[in-house]
Amino acid sequence: MSSIQQKLWDGYIHIRVVLDSPKNGDEGPIELVLSVRRLSYFPLYFEEIAQFFARYCPEIIDSPLWLEYDGAPVQWHLPVGLLYDLLYFPRTVPCWTVKLHCSEYPRQFILPFQSVDYKAHLKLVVMNSLKQSCFVLNGSSRLIMNLNREKSDQLWGAIVQHNWVVHKDINQEIIPITSKIQRIPIKMYLSGTSTMIQSPVYPESSDGGGGANTLQDVVEASFPQSLIDKSSIIIQGISLDDLSTASPSIVELWSLFKHLDNFLHVTIRPKEQE
Repeated sequence: MSSIQQKLWDGYIHIRVVLDSPKNGDEGPIELVLSVRRLSYFPLYFEEIAQFFARYCPEIIDSPLWLEYDGAPVQWHLPVGLLYDLLYFPRTVPCWTVKLHCSEYPRQFILPFQSVDYKAHLKLVVMNSLKQSCFVLNGSSRLIMNLNREKSDQLWGAIVQHNWVVHKDINQEIIPITSKIQRIPIKMYLSGTSTMIQSPVYPESSDGGGGANTLQDVVEASFPQSLIDKSSIIIQGISLDDLSTASPSIVELWSLFKHLDNFLHVTIRPKEQE
């Protein structure tokens, strides 16, 4: 593991969870502060959150949870680090405060839970995302579909338990060597909107020169230059304000900064939001 990958794998975000309308009289807000892994997902922490707040709101144990930030539901199916970059980065207060709800679930805005088995629901989402990225990388989902039940369970267990060794060993069975990569799985998000662009990104430039595609090439092909000039490009909490001087190949960026679903998630954040 490179030093960059080590820092990303070990990265945490401090999250302050505040219960909406606590039934605690005049005691003030009830809150729980968590250190959440950047590469992780909120539903992996929902059981711990529910158990803590159950003493103040017993119905929280049997009701699907959802989080709110700045008046909008938080998309639980996205990695925590990506959500932080999209919604909060960069702020002078290092602890991100979100509001916790256990009623009036906003199904029209976020994926619903059919039960409070949060990990099972998250597993379906993440494994489906892994199938998508496998297809983009290889031209087929065969490699991940051919994993036996034991290895599939181990891969999911490594994501839940944040086990680098097991995750690396199994994940390398579904991602090709660099020379065999067909396309790069990348998603780009425009902060403050619902815009998400997911399109085929080839390792080499299409200009006929045989050069490697860079992040600058990819971003400029997807967004107007007027927006790019007024925005920060953020990957894994790192702001790349000058793409012309921070443009290694898209393959290198993907290799270093991909998330657990093997997608490279890129945030385009207008500087007026900062």
